[in-house]
Amino acid sequence: PPPPPSPPRPPPPPSPRCTHRRQRQMCIRDSPNAKLSGDNIINYSAKETRRVDMTVGVAYDADLSKVKHVLNDIIGKESRIHADPAPQVAVAELADRSVNFVVRVWTNTADYWGVKFDITETIKNRFDEEGIGIPFPQRDIHIVSGTAA
Repeated sequence: PPPPPSPPRPPPPPSPRCTHRRQRQMCIRDSPNAKLSGDNIINYSAKETRRVDMTVGVAYDADLSKVKHVLNDIIGKESRIHADPAPQVAVAELADRSVNFVVRVWTNTADYWGVKFDITETIKNRFDEEGIGIPFPQRDIHIVSGTAA
């Protein structure tokens, strides 16, 4: 008979020079203690609420008041978004290829990714329904015929 499978390897022993952290992907990540003590550590789960920040680009020929209305309508229909602090929708940037809106809403930390993913999908679908264009990178090539001098 074949030998029994070997047991899983235990995590490495603690070291004064290294910290072992279990990642969400179920792997263990080693970080030198000097890096941990010298860098800022951001704990996203420390608070009960968290702000979802999104940038939404629209075509330059889009009706900005219509875009703002649609974004506010989407936010208003999402029950996981908190009313206080109030959601924010504003023109943030006139970029190279798009007019960029910032969408900032607050939700429970546990709902963060669900809200972000669902709002993103809803924005795309509503913009399609409303005829609001989302620009994408493209390049125009002009061909000039003739002979070189």
